[in-house]
Amino acid sequence: MTGQPLDVIPMWALYFLTVLAMLVTMEIGYRLTKARQRKSPDTTDAGVGAMSGASLALLAFVVGFASNIAAERRQLVMAEANAIGTTWLRASYLDEPYKPEARDLLREYTDLRLAALDPAQR
Repeated sequence: MTGQPLDVIPMWALYFLTVLAMLVTMEIGYRLTKARQRKSPDTTDAGVGAMSGASLALLAFVVGFASNIAAERRQLVMAEANAIGTTWLRASYLDEPYKPEARDLLREYTDLRLAALDPAQR
């Protein structure tokens, strides 16, 4: 399984970076609007509240997607761990010459799978 670029950033840090980006862009928009109003005072206010509400709704939507992806990933890891455990138990039903070989192969697969997920070995 190949890692995505944002996989190295913890979920809480990604959340705070997104909130910070939203706040910075809202502040820039606010200051640009104030500067434009100083140049031509007869224009009406564009509605900073509506812009903030839309931005926060979009942020909630993105956070919802991110938490859903994290939950799905956790379910996949649990399903794979359960499959490995079930295979280990079912290997005990094999005849004696095949049982140790099956368990050795399963142990090797588990080591390779864990090594593939280790970011230090990439």
